[in-house]
Amino acid sequence: MFSSRTNNTDQPNYLFFEESSQNDESEDEKFNPVKTSPTSPMGEITITNQFNELADKFSGYLFGSSTSHQQRDELSLFVEAEIEKLLKHPKALVKSLPVLPLTLTTLIDELKSDEFNTELLISIINKEPMVAAKVIELANSAKYNHHNKEITELKSAFMTIGANGLSEGIIVNYLKQMTPTSNVYFKQYGEKIWLHSLETGNNCQNLLILSQSPAESATAYLIGLILNLGAMVIFQLLIQAFSFVNPNCTPDSKAFKSILKKYSPRITYQIARFWQLPEKVTQTLKLQLNITDEVSLANISNKYPLAGFTFEANTISQLNLLYQGDKIAEDEITEISQTLLLSAESKALLSKVLSIKLTE
Repeated sequence: MFSSRTNNTDQPNYLFFEESSQNDESEDEKFNPVKTSPTSPMGEITITNQFNELADKFSGYLFGSSTSHQQRDELSLFVEAEIEKLLKHPKALVKSLPVLPLTLTTLIDELKSDEFNTELLISIINKEPMVAAKVIELANSAKYNHHNKEITELKSAFMTIGANGLSEGIIVNYLKQMTPTSNVYFKQYGEKIWLHSLETGNNCQNLLILSQSPAESATAYLIGLILNLGAMVIFQLLIQAFSFVNPNCTPDSKAFKSILKKYSPRITYQIARFWQLPEKVTQTLKLQLNITDEVSLANISNKYPLAGFTFEANTISQLNLLYQGDKIAEDEITEISQTLLLSAESKALLSKVLSIKLTE
């Protein structure tokens, strides 16, 4: 996704981030409907032990247990410098991403209405053979084709998979363009982020289906799926960094993990805003920046249920991946879930996903 070089003696190519001579206006102060928790004297938001505990455990799952306690190391300094330039010139970031398909933006707009135009969607998909092929593939998969009858026609395929299936096919196919599956670092680190993104999308959709707002499940799936897009971008910067820093550097330092936690949600929000995704999507992603402790989580969940479900979907995915990887015990899951999962739907889904009974 980002240009890289193979010679460690080369200087980092910052020209990519200098495409805009004028900084894009930050909207961080424009939308802050819920007050967050107090800040420390250094201006950093203070968060509770439960929030820190899960974040630390999950970053350890992604990149390994911290062997370096340095506040700054060569790898972290490189990645953070690149991120800061991205955030100053977010248009350059968007230009570096794969082109957002017209089918995706049209689908999102159409799904805002309960009576979306099926014929319009099909006509657009017909103009994008790769997407049409993915829709046909999904319609013939065991997940959707329960009658084992081969489907070859696009309209029949759409009627089989429905709006959610169409959304799944287009979005997943698009995001896969960002996953360098042949790269050794993807196999070691990136694949876990990709699996986390897929699971968060599914969890978000399932929570809305269980809730009183099942009509929003397709939108929830999109939000959940792109929620960790910032982490995918940071992973790409990590790959680039290995061309410039000492090859013995590893992303398991506390400094690098702190960068991931600090910047990933902000990058995701900036991308969604410049993609001009619907307000409900960008608002929900923006609200994730304000969830820092139990109080802010409760306030936001009460006022904006979709934002609360999104946070819970991400938490469930983290707990599940940690549990499947033998990185967390059942009693720890119970303790964390009592603080970070507020809705009955999220607790029920977590029990189902983990196939364990959570103790009260």
